[in-house]
Amino acid sequence: MGNIFRKCFRPRKARKRPGSSNNQDSGNNQVTTQLATDTLFISELEPELEIVKRPTLAVISDKTTGISNLDLGDYWMGDQEIGEGRFNYLMLGYHKHTSQTVAVKILDPRKLPKGDIEQEIKTLQGLDNPGIIKYLSSITLKGITYLITNYYSGGEVFTDLVQQDHYPEMLVKLYFIQLLLTLSYLHEQAKICHRDLKLENLVFSDETRAKIILVDFGLATPIVPRKYYRGIVGTPDYMAPEILQGKYNYRCDIWSLGVIMYSMLYGDLPIESDNITQIQLNILRSPLKFPAKIPVSVGAKDLLSKLLCKSPNKRISLKEIRNHTWLN
Repeated sequence: MGNIFRKCFRPRKARKRPGSSNNQDSGNNQVTTQLATDTLFISELEPELEIVKRPTLAVISDKTTGISNLDLGDYWMGDQEIGEGRFNYLMLGYHKHTSQTVAVKILDPRKLPKGDIEQEIKTLQGLDNPGIIKYLSSITLKGITYLITNYYSGGEVFTDLVQQDHYPEMLVKLYFIQLLLTLSYLHEQAKICHRDLKLENLVFSDETRAKIILVDFGLATPIVPRKYYRGIVGTPDYMAPEILQGKYNYRCDIWSLGVIMYSMLYGDLPIESDNITQIQLNILRSPLKFPAKIPVSVGAKDLLSKLLCKSPNKRISLKEIRNHTWLN
């Protein structure tokens, strides 16, 4: 699989980690300079950008935080770390009475604004769907918030796809239907826009790899009728063109769904480059191409072309996706 940039953008209000300085930050300024010259791109982009590294959820071997069996009310948090990000890290825990294994996401307000932490918890508390990570509890101790959810042992979809190179079309259809039902619930019932749909935020529920779970709602936000979001958020490879233009709505999730479907079918992203600047320029300008190396049905290609339509107003709707011939 090609170069998939494991980073995502957050609004500037997410404060930088003290002392952080690397080539990604300097590249961010380059994105602003070059993309601002594009006729489709809005000006004054830089104040809205913040690069956030996102981890895989694979178990990190032989590494601990030094915290052992922290008391979290009804739960204990052990010392096995299973994921780490710029603003949080993930630990294994278990219920005191049932011994149920859980995941504990540690959210530090010194690295992440309190409002973002509260919004993520509020969002998860309001969700109840078999395809979405299940909220169990949360507790704040000495200013640190511990978000407790179900633990899913199947591993990250991204990691599995890299190992497999690509999935057979029938398997992609199975996974796509699950994601479609999950996104339909989010948009139409829960009224939530995820804003960071990507392979790295999908995990298998268990080792059978039959069921996919959507995780990480750190960028999720309520859908308000006739309201547009501003600023740049999400992961560059999965960003819809309208996000780069600075004005977008829930339809950005449908674009990201298309990127996921394309990647599963072809083992590559629909738009790739070795640098973020070119990726974003290509998202705005480059036509969709279907590699000849892997045979894909006409119906799948037709759906992809409608999911990855650059105009959000012309992009296929969830209802239209459900009625598409590829799924029926």
